[in-house]
Amino acid sequence: MRGIKAIKGASLICVIAAGLVACADPGTKDDRGYTKAPLEDPGVVIKPEGLSSMDSLGTPLLPRDTLITEEQAAAPPAAQPKK
Repeated sequence: MRGIKAIKGASLICVIAAGLVACADPGTKDDRGYTKAPLEDPGVVIKPEGLSSMDSLGTPLLPRDTLITEEQAAAPPAAQPKK
């Protein structure tokens, strides 16, 4: 009986140790210093596109939002025509 308890205790310790090892964050050696891109000399600059003929048409026509009242939502649907 004591041997079984010892095995259970040892296996519990092993499971806990394995869990701690699996969840641990590995140490890093990052000594690169400041790693952001320099803002003073960005290098590549992307130019915007010029205006096209579509830009002169303005905003597109969009469907109107229609609010449905509670009475309309509760009303039975209209009968569909038979084919």
